[in-house]
Amino acid sequence: MRVNIFPSVGKEQARLRVYIFNIAKPIVDMPLPQNTIARLIKELAAEIKFVEDEKQDKQIYSTISDQQVFDKFKELVAQEFDVEKPDIMGKRKARDFVIPRQVLTYLAEEFCIGWSIPTIGRKMNRDHTTILYSVNKIKEQLQIDHDLNERIAVIVDNFEKWKLDERHRQMNEHIFKAVA
Repeated sequence: MRVNIFPSVGKEQARLRVYIFNIAKPIVDMPLPQNTIARLIKELAAEIKFVEDEKQDKQIYSTISDQQVFDKFKELVAQEFDVEKPDIMGKRKARDFVIPRQVLTYLAEEFCIGWSIPTIGRKMNRDHTTILYSVNKIKEQLQIDHDLNERIAVIVDNFEKWKLDERHRQMNEHIFKAVA
């Protein structure tokens, strides 16, 4: 679909024309009052600003590497479950370590967007099938375990706060470089 807005020229009123693909004749051809044009321009400007803000967010987020994201989640999971970071990455199979390890695996799969399951497995010294099992196990548990849901929500909230702080730090660093 293609939409064209033609401004008023001389005595001719502004027009809105909507086309489907390459068909020469518009499916909609109607006059537009000036107040409608002003509203459309205002909405379009707001949409452009929103898209630009989203683009900037993605650029800032993309400057945070997946390794940084993983390391931050490792720290936050250790803090939330009151275990040491080496224990999360270790081989011990006690429930106190397995659940945080599976949560870290789940969060890495959700937030480390450039990493595949085998990559997460290598980072955690585990086989990719173990990673898949862990992710699926946590997804199942989230359906029934309210406490786990809350704990993961706390971790994600803390991550979002860190990401925002990191964004501000990077923006300040960028401004400082521009001024210097």
